[in-house]
Amino acid sequence: MKKIFTILAIAAVSTSAFAQTDDLSIAFTNISAGGTYQNSVDMAVDITNEGSTTLNIGDTLVIGLNLDDSPYSFALTANNFSVITLSSALAPGQSLNIPYTFNVTSASGNPIAVCAVVYGIGIASVDTNASPSSPFPMISTWDANFGDNKTCITYDPNVTSIQELNAMADKVFFANNQLVYDWTNINEANEAIVRMTSINGQTVLSETVQLNEGRNRLDVNNLATGLYLVTFQVNGEAATTKIYVK
Repeated sequence: MKKIFTILAIAAVSTSAFAQTDDLSIAFTNISAGGTYQNSVDMAVDITNEGSTTLNIGDTLVIGLNLDDSPYSFALTANNFSVITLSSALAPGQSLNIPYTFNVTSASGNPIAVCAVVYGIGIASVDTNASPSSPFPMISTWDANFGDNKTCITYDPNVTSIQELNAMADKVFFANNQLVYDWTNINEANEAIVRMTSINGQTVLSETVQLNEGRNRLDVNNLATGLYLVTFQVNGEAATTKIYVK
Protein backbone atom coordinates (compact mmCIF):
# COMPACT_ATOMS: atom_id res chain seq x y z
CA MET A 1 0.00 0.00 0.00
CA LYS A 2 1.52 3.32 -1.00
CA LYS A 3 2.37 5.94 1.57
CA ILE A 4 -0.20 8.72 1.33
CA PHE A 5 0.41 10.75 4.44
CA THR A 6 2.74 12.77 6.60
CA ILE A 7 2.64 12.77 10.40
CA LEU A 8 2.89 15.90 12.55
CA ALA A 9 2.69 15.98 16.36
CA ILE A 10 0.44 18.75 17.68
CA ALA A 11 -0.72 19.83 21.12
CA ALA A 12 -4.11 18.68 22.36
CA VAL A 13 -6.79 21.38 22.57
CA SER A 14 -10.32 21.44 23.96
CA THR A 15 -13.17 21.62 21.46
CA SER A 16 -16.90 21.17 21.43
CA ALA A 17 -18.63 18.29 19.70
CA PHE A 18 -20.15 18.53 16.25
CA ALA A 19 -22.36 16.03 14.49
CA GLN A 20 -20.99 13.69 11.81
CA THR A 21 -21.97 10.26 10.57
CA ASP A 22 -18.49 9.13 9.45
CA ASP A 23 -16.84 6.02 10.85
CA LEU A 24 -13.22 4.86 11.06
CA SER A 25 -11.68 1.72 12.56
CA ILE A 26 -8.12 0.81 13.50
CA ALA A 27 -6.37 -2.59 13.60
CA PHE A 28 -2.79 -3.82 13.88
CA THR A 29 -1.26 -4.91 10.57
CA ASN A 30 1.31 -7.49 11.70
CA ILE A 31 0.66 -8.34 15.35
CA SER A 32 -2.31 -9.60 17.37
CA ALA A 33 -4.36 -7.28 19.53
CA GLY A 34 -4.26 -8.36 23.17
CA GLY A 35 -0.81 -9.92 22.85
CA THR A 36 2.23 -9.30 25.06
CA TYR A 37 5.44 -8.03 23.44
CA GLN A 38 8.97 -6.95 24.34
CA ASN A 39 11.66 -4.76 22.74
CA SER A 40 10.87 -3.01 19.44
CA VAL A 41 7.25 -3.80 18.57
CA ASP A 42 5.96 -3.52 15.00
CA MET A 43 2.82 -1.54 15.76
CA ALA A 44 1.93 -0.70 12.15
CA VAL A 45 -1.81 -0.10 11.89
CA ASP A 46 -4.49 -0.15 9.20
CA ILE A 47 -7.10 2.59 9.46
CA THR A 48 -10.22 1.70 7.49
CA ASN A 49 -12.94 4.06 6.29
CA GLU A 50 -16.01 2.23 7.58
CA GLY A 51 -18.36 5.12 6.75
CA SER A 52 -20.06 6.30 3.60
CA THR A 53 -18.12 9.53 3.07
CA THR A 54 -14.84 9.76 1.16
CA LEU A 55 -11.96 11.38 3.02
CA ASN A 56 -10.42 13.92 0.68
CA ILE A 57 -6.90 14.97 -0.20
CA GLY A 58 -5.70 17.43 2.42
CA ASP A 59 -8.00 16.13 5.16
CA THR A 60 -6.25 15.77 8.51
CA LEU A 61 -6.69 12.43 10.25
CA VAL A 62 -6.06 12.54 14.00
CA ILE A 63 -4.41 9.49 15.63
CA GLY A 64 -2.49 8.79 18.82
CA LEU A 65 -1.44 6.37 21.53
CA ASN A 66 -2.74 5.57 24.99
CA LEU A 67 -0.08 4.41 27.46
CA ASP A 68 -1.74 3.10 30.61
CA ASP A 69 -4.78 5.26 29.71
CA SER A 70 -2.75 8.45 29.23
CA PRO A 71 -2.82 10.11 25.76
CA TYR A 72 0.40 10.45 23.74
CA SER A 73 1.36 11.33 20.19
CA PHE A 74 3.10 8.77 18.01
CA ALA A 75 6.28 10.74 18.84
CA LEU A 76 5.59 9.79 22.50
CA THR A 77 4.80 13.34 23.63
CA ALA A 78 2.45 13.28 26.62
CA ASN A 79 -1.06 14.77 26.37
CA ASN A 80 -0.68 15.07 22.60
CA PHE A 81 -1.87 13.36 19.47
CA SER A 82 -0.59 13.19 15.90
CA VAL A 83 -2.06 14.37 12.61
CA ILE A 84 -1.90 12.62 9.24
CA THR A 85 -2.39 14.84 6.19
CA LEU A 86 -3.86 12.75 3.38
CA SER A 87 -2.22 13.12 -0.02
CA SER A 88 -4.75 10.74 -1.62
CA ALA A 89 -8.46 10.28 -1.03
CA LEU A 90 -9.63 7.45 1.24
CA ALA A 91 -12.91 6.11 -0.12
CA PRO A 92 -15.40 4.00 1.88
CA GLY A 93 -13.96 0.53 2.43
CA GLN A 94 -10.38 1.59 1.75
CA SER A 95 -7.60 1.30 4.33
CA LEU A 96 -4.59 3.44 5.13
CA ASN A 97 -1.47 1.68 6.42
CA ILE A 98 0.66 3.57 8.93
CA PRO A 99 4.05 1.99 9.76
CA TYR A 100 5.13 2.51 13.35
CA THR A 101 7.62 0.89 15.73
CA PHE A 102 7.03 1.20 19.46
CA ASN A 103 10.09 0.99 21.70
CA VAL A 104 10.03 2.41 25.20
CA THR A 105 11.08 1.11 28.61
CA SER A 106 8.79 1.45 31.60
CA ALA A 107 10.53 3.42 34.34
CA SER A 108 9.16 0.95 36.89
CA GLY A 109 9.97 -2.09 34.78
CA ASN A 110 6.30 -3.06 34.90
CA PRO A 111 4.09 -3.96 31.92
CA ILE A 112 2.43 -1.07 30.05
CA ALA A 113 -0.95 -1.15 28.31
CA VAL A 114 -0.30 0.38 24.86
CA CYS A 115 -3.19 1.28 22.56
CA ALA A 116 -3.24 2.83 19.09
CA VAL A 117 -6.20 5.19 18.64
CA VAL A 118 -7.85 6.91 15.68
CA TYR A 119 -10.01 9.90 16.63
CA GLY A 120 -11.36 11.23 13.31
CA ILE A 121 -10.96 14.05 10.82
CA GLY A 122 -9.69 17.42 12.05
CA ILE A 123 -8.48 18.64 15.41
CA ALA A 124 -12.10 19.25 16.36
CA SER A 125 -12.61 15.46 16.37
CA VAL A 126 -10.84 15.25 19.74
CA ASP A 127 -12.65 16.10 22.93
CA THR A 128 -10.07 16.70 25.66
CA ASN A 129 -12.79 17.31 28.24
CA ALA A 130 -13.91 13.68 28.19
CA SER A 131 -14.81 12.13 31.52
CA PRO A 132 -12.65 9.32 32.98
CA SER A 133 -15.40 6.82 32.12
CA SER A 134 -15.07 7.59 28.40
CA PRO A 135 -13.48 5.02 26.06
CA PHE A 136 -10.28 7.12 25.81
CA PRO A 137 -8.85 9.93 27.97
CA MET A 138 -9.36 12.06 24.82
CA ILE A 139 -12.33 10.73 22.88
CA SER A 140 -13.64 11.18 19.37
CA THR A 141 -16.52 13.61 18.87
CA TRP A 142 -16.55 12.92 15.13
CA ASP A 143 -16.80 9.15 14.74
CA ALA A 144 -20.24 7.55 14.66
CA ASN A 145 -18.93 4.37 16.32
CA PHE A 146 -15.74 4.72 18.33
CA GLY A 147 -16.04 1.21 19.72
CA ASP A 148 -13.54 0.13 17.04
CA ASN A 149 -11.29 3.20 17.31
CA LYS A 150 -8.76 1.62 19.68
CA THR A 151 -6.59 -1.52 19.54
CA CYS A 152 -4.23 -2.56 22.33
CA ILE A 153 -1.28 -4.73 23.35
CA THR A 154 0.72 -5.17 26.54
CA TYR A 155 4.35 -4.04 26.43
CA ASP A 156 6.29 -6.05 29.04
CA PRO A 157 10.06 -5.46 29.36
CA ASN A 158 10.37 -8.73 31.28
CA VAL A 159 8.71 -11.08 28.82
CA THR A 160 10.93 -13.66 27.18
CA SER A 161 12.09 -12.63 23.72
CA ILE A 162 13.08 -14.79 20.79
CA GLN A 163 16.54 -13.20 20.98
CA GLU A 164 16.98 -14.58 24.50
CA LEU A 165 15.88 -18.03 23.42
CA ASN A 166 18.19 -18.01 20.41
CA ALA A 167 21.11 -16.94 22.60
CA MET A 168 20.40 -19.84 24.96
CA ALA A 169 19.94 -22.35 22.14
CA ASP A 170 23.27 -21.35 20.59
CA LYS A 171 25.13 -22.47 23.73
CA VAL A 172 23.39 -25.76 24.49
CA PHE A 173 25.63 -28.79 24.86
CA PHE A 174 25.38 -32.41 26.03
CA ALA A 175 27.71 -33.86 28.68
CA ASN A 176 27.54 -36.69 31.22
CA ASN A 177 24.03 -37.66 30.15
CA GLN A 178 22.80 -34.13 30.77
CA LEU A 179 21.48 -31.39 28.51
CA VAL A 180 23.21 -28.20 29.66
CA TYR A 181 21.96 -24.69 28.89
CA ASP A 182 22.35 -21.17 30.35
CA TRP A 183 19.45 -18.81 31.09
CA THR A 184 20.42 -15.13 31.28
CA ASN A 185 17.07 -13.38 31.86
CA ILE A 186 17.77 -11.91 35.29
CA ASN A 187 14.26 -10.43 35.61
CA GLU A 188 12.33 -13.63 35.94
CA ALA A 189 12.35 -17.39 35.89
CA ASN A 190 10.15 -19.09 33.31
CA GLU A 191 8.73 -22.47 32.62
CA ALA A 192 9.97 -23.90 29.36
CA ILE A 193 9.02 -26.89 27.26
CA VAL A 194 12.17 -28.73 26.17
CA ARG A 195 11.96 -31.19 23.30
CA MET A 196 14.65 -33.38 21.79
CA THR A 197 14.04 -35.03 18.44
CA SER A 198 16.24 -37.41 16.49
CA ILE A 199 17.05 -36.69 12.86
CA ASN A 200 14.53 -39.43 12.02
CA GLY A 201 11.77 -37.38 13.64
CA GLN A 202 11.45 -39.46 16.82
CA THR A 203 10.78 -37.43 19.98
CA VAL A 204 13.13 -38.71 22.69
CA LEU A 205 12.36 -36.02 25.27
CA SER A 206 9.46 -33.65 25.95
CA GLU A 207 9.49 -32.09 29.39
CA THR A 208 8.38 -28.91 31.13
CA VAL A 209 11.19 -27.45 33.21
CA GLN A 210 11.85 -24.33 35.29
CA LEU A 211 14.39 -21.92 33.81
CA ASN A 212 16.48 -20.35 36.53
CA GLU A 213 19.12 -17.68 36.06
CA GLY A 214 22.51 -19.23 35.32
CA ARG A 215 23.36 -22.78 34.31
CA ASN A 216 20.58 -25.33 34.05
CA ARG A 217 20.90 -29.09 33.62
CA LEU A 218 18.41 -31.71 32.51
CA ASP A 219 19.07 -35.41 32.90
CA VAL A 220 18.69 -37.32 29.63
CA ASN A 221 19.65 -40.99 29.74
CA ASN A 222 20.02 -43.81 27.20
CA LEU A 223 20.41 -41.66 24.09
CA ALA A 224 21.90 -43.31 21.05
CA THR A 225 24.88 -41.67 19.41
CA GLY A 226 23.81 -39.22 16.76
CA LEU A 227 22.47 -35.79 15.85
CA TYR A 228 19.45 -34.35 17.68
CA LEU A 229 17.31 -31.25 17.43
CA VAL A 230 16.65 -29.45 20.72
CA THR A 231 13.75 -26.99 20.93
CA PHE A 232 13.03 -24.57 23.78
CA GLN A 233 9.56 -23.04 23.94
CA VAL A 234 8.82 -20.19 26.38
CA ASN A 235 5.78 -17.90 26.43
CA GLY A 236 4.79 -18.89 22.91
CA GLU A 237 8.27 -18.28 21.45
CA ALA A 238 10.51 -21.15 20.31
CA ALA A 239 14.14 -21.64 19.31
CA THR A 240 15.79 -24.80 17.96
CA THR A 241 19.40 -25.91 17.82
CA LYS A 242 21.35 -29.06 16.91
CA ILE A 243 23.55 -31.09 19.24
CA TYR A 244 25.60 -34.22 18.72
CA VAL A 245 25.48 -37.00 21.31
CA LYS A 246 28.58 -39.21 21.39
